[in-house]
Amino acid sequence: MKLQTNETAQFDALKASVDKLVTMGKSVAITDDTSLAIATQNLSLINSKTKEIEALRVQIKDPYLQAGKQVDALAKLLSAPLEAVLTSGKNEIKKYEEEKLRKQQAEKARVDRIKNCILSYSENAIKEANLCKDIESLTACREKFILKFPDNDTWEEFTEDAHKMRITLNDYFKNRRIEIEAPEQADETIAEAIQETIIEQVAEVPVVEDVKTTTKFRGTWKFEIVDITQLPKSWLMPDEAKIKAFMKEHKDNLSDGLVESGVKFYVEKTVTIR
Repeated sequence: MKLQTNETAQFDALKASVDKLVTMGKSVAITDDTSLAIATQNLSLINSKTKEIEALRVQIKDPYLQAGKQVDALAKLLSAPLEAVLTSGKNEIKKYEEEKLRKQQAEKARVDRIKNCILSYSENAIKEANLCKDIESLTACREKFILKFPDNDTWEEFTEDAHKMRITLNDYFKNRRIEIEAPEQADETIAEAIQETIIEQVAEVPVVEDVKTTTKFRGTWKFEIVDITQLPKSWLMPDEAKIKAFMKEHKDNLSDGLVESGVKFYVEKTVTIR
């Protein structure tokens, strides 16, 4: 939007007087009280002209400012409900995706627990079988791990995989029996092969696939202050409004150069032109 011709003309009308005042202000060198009086008078005229220009600026800008506010209000009236629905929709999508991920992670943890349970069961059985030095202790060990095998509820939908491990584990006990009864007929490679078979059987237990999603996410770094006492000084910003309020409240008791709570209060003199 461009300014109206008459509005531009009002600023143009002031240009000549402004140029004249600028020249006057630069031409006086203050060397005595007389030149000081002239300079003060010139600055007073300049100050008045500055106020006149500011008043004109406010006067001409105000209609545009009010129109801009009306445009903003109308746009907000239309966009606010859309933005609310957009935010709500995004939150629902995020909630859904996070819940889907949570379920997937929980399912993965459950499957991993059962797989680890199958593997550790076989490892413990083999470890105890290897400690047996006679048939009696081996028979008791086999009864513990083979005959008293945990029920299907322990393995859930992986019961078939667990029973495959049990059958293979039973072969290990058979081989271990040979090692005790007839060491000369024992073959170490058979025991190793049986252990490798168990590991392969556990590895064949189905894994939980990662969650697939078509939703696109954008990561945005945010921060949250959890302990303000640990913030470095360079990250702190003084509350100037509160400091100014303190000065206003205690101005009658302040002294030039007073240091209070790490803040120095002082008087800065400036020239007043009326």
